[in-house]
Amino acid sequence: MGGFEPLPQEFVQTYAPQMWDVIPQEAWSQTKVDGVSYCIPAGEAVLRSNVYAMRGDLMDKAGVTDITTHDELIDYLNWVADNQSGIGVSPFGAATGGLIGTYIAHRGLAQLSGFPFSLLYYNFLEAGNLNVEYLLDLDWFRAYCADMKEYYDRGWWSQDSLATTSTFQENFLRGDAATFSWNIGSVINFLRQADAEHPDWNVTFVDSELAAHKWVEAYNNNNIAINAFSNKKERAMMAMNELYCNKEVHRLIRYGVEGLHYILVDDTHYSITEGTNNYPIGGNCPAWAIKNPNFTLQLYLENPTVYESKEIELRKQWEKQQVPPHPLNQFTLDTTDITTQVAMINSLRDQYYTPVISGMAGDVDAAIDALRNQLERAGIRDVIAEAQRQINSR
Repeated sequence: MGGFEPLPQEFVQTYAPQMWDVIPQEAWSQTKVDGVSYCIPAGEAVLRSNVYAMRGDLMDKAGVTDITTHDELIDYLNWVADNQSGIGVSPFGAATGGLIGTYIAHRGLAQLSGFPFSLLYYNFLEAGNLNVEYLLDLDWFRAYCADMKEYYDRGWWSQDSLATTSTFQENFLRGDAATFSWNIGSVINFLRQADAEHPDWNVTFVDSELAAHKWVEAYNNNNIAINAFSNKKERAMMAMNELYCNKEVHRLIRYGVEGLHYILVDDTHYSITEGTNNYPIGGNCPAWAIKNPNFTLQLYLENPTVYESKEIELRKQWEKQQVPPHPLNQFTLDTTDITTQVAMINSLRDQYYTPVISGMAGDVDAAIDALRNQLERAGIRDVIAEAQRQINSR
């Protein structure tokens, strides 16, 4: 639509030569449309796997030492609902979306990029499988919705969770929720905060899909583009070169102010400070995209907490469980020819979709049927057909 400035190779090499050498060619290839890059990708690939923040004190009460499977997670959350909700601790706190992400990951599915919300998926474990999977056509979806209604009825989340502005992590830190799920880096950052504020909780985290295969996010999961209307495109690219390749500037963005937000132990390690939570490592938007592996620091832990030691070991295990990149990791649906259908489908989210997947729509069968009928009328089949057409024509 003309919003991003095209970034041909010669332009990048002229104004950001060091950055061009740092970012892998595989990463640049993921930013191209019709052979031309439109944004600058991250310089590092990241393993994608969410974990659950946990209160160790509650796990001890439940007689649980670790949670490594989907069924163990459900059993534990049921225990919380039965034994802790009476004192104001619910399993999840707020839950707009129920456990759809957990159930999807449990089945080796990933969301198709470019669609407004979680209806279209692909099987990331099968690199040769390019079929679009529609959530309502999956054989387990109805049972999932029935599970969510049961969990909601048992108090896993509150009646006002669809309207609340509180986040999962805020509810956890207040003591209102027993757990929340996010990527491991974000979870660790919040565990440090919880540890400082509630040391008696003995916080930790679990991977409820420990034995499952893990996949690497596309490099272009986090990009930076240059505005096509910029009067200083060359200067913008030179600035990007500085952000990526000036060690002092790069580490300022990713780690904060040395001595305040982190301590530089040596040229490859850092340690945290009391001010780290005020600028979480890698926790701001520019740091998600600006990643130069030559300047990346590893956390030095002289006396690591339980969760910090666990993170180190878990990441080693994840490295062994990587699956080859799936072609659809790089795919983004172009909605130009289905704008009307996508807009109509998006308008159904709050009234029909979210209550159904959160178990808050009453009778499960009737709610699913109503959602399906509304989506059919809005043109979901046109969207699926167009997504499959674009994939097949790649």
